[in-house]
Amino acid sequence: DSSEQVGALEGGLHAPVNLISQIEDVLGSLDTHTAVLRAKLSAQSKLDYKLAKQEQADIERQLKSALADQIKRAKALKVSMFPVEEDINGRLSALNEEMRAKNALADRLKGEARTWRQRSEEREIRIQDLVAAVDALEA
Repeated sequence: DSSEQVGALEGGLHAPVNLISQIEDVLGSLDTHTAVLRAKLSAQSKLDYKLAKQEQADIERQLKSALADQIKRAKALKVSMFPVEEDINGRLSALNEEMRAKNALADRLKGEARTWRQRSEEREIRIQDLVAAVDALEA
């Protein structure tokens, strides 16, 4: 089940997306279909015409079967990828929301840092003024 393969890990981390293995699981091995494409007629003379026709019909049936199988698997692939696509989109959406929240926090902290820096500079100026006033009184 794709939801098991793409599920969350401990600590809220997600397993890496592995679409290739899921696609291969649905499409299956193409080796059996490749063998059908490589099939050749064994009847080679005109005397073997009837045998050649039969072999040709067998190869044609195998090719049609292989094509029908691939069409069925391609349709199944679309169906099986839907939950994976939803999961990926959900992850991206969650990451986007997390990024927005962190950016908002960073902006707030930057603003606070500017405020504290400004207050610190103002205090430093006041301290310098007070030190100058004390020095002036002592002189």
